[in-house]
Amino acid sequence: MKTKTFHQQLKRAESTRQLETLVAEKALALVEALERGTIRLEVAEETLFQLQIALFLQERGCSKTCQEILTWGMQLEDWMEHNPEEIKEAYEAIRRLANKVLVTYGEPIHAAT
Repeated sequence: MKTKTFHQQLKRAESTRQLETLVAEKALALVEALERGTIRLEVAEETLFQLQIALFLQERGCSKTCQEILTWGMQLEDWMEHNPEEIKEAYEAIRRLANKVLVTYGEPIHAAT
């Protein structure tokens, strides 16, 4: 899904549940793609991990857990620059938070790759 389309989907979400589920599922997909090396960090930042979306989630009253996904995602560049050997910890934190959001809404959790 193209970035612009995903951003439109976020804005059209009719409920907090739908919005948080979209964020969690996209975060999991982005982390997997980053780990596999099929996308660059810039793509993940343009797609989801950016301040504008974090503020939007806050305005829409999303859970702290959902907002933390964005916080971790926006820090990935710092992890890559200063602690590249520990980047898997950041990916795992995002995965854990995203799965927590999905479990809250009765969605299936996604195992680590």
